[in-house]
Amino acid sequence: MKATVLGTQLVDYVSKRTNQPVKGFTLFVAHRDSQVTGHSVSNVFISDNLGIPGVIDIKPGSYVDVEYNNRGFVCGLEVLVLPTPESAEAIRTALDIYPGHASASVPPAPEAASTPPAPEAASTGKRK
Repeated sequence: MKATVLGTQLVDYVSKRTNQPVKGFTLFVAHRDSQVTGHSVSNVFISDNLGIPGVIDIKPGSYVDVEYNNRGFVCGLEVLVLPTPESAEAIRTALDIYPGHASASVPPAPEAASTPPAPEAASTGKRK
């Protein structure tokens, strides 16, 4: 799943259920979903047990590719170089919704190849 990172959270606690330490990093991301108009948002837990280097260095605005195993757990993560125009716009929109966040850290979107067509006039509902 390719996604834009909206936020990050360091996780370090002892599970009440298992009494075992839980350490890792949670990424809050925006991504495309065929059943959602616009972008969907999710949180992705990356356990320290996976040994993925550089997870702690991921910042909001980064573009990542998350790999899941057949049981639905994260098994890999790759930071991608440039965001797509759609994901860069999603992070900008999310930061505009929550004022006070520094939108200066959002990478600029690459120029789109073409502009979208103008919306058509609304229908009056009458047949011709």
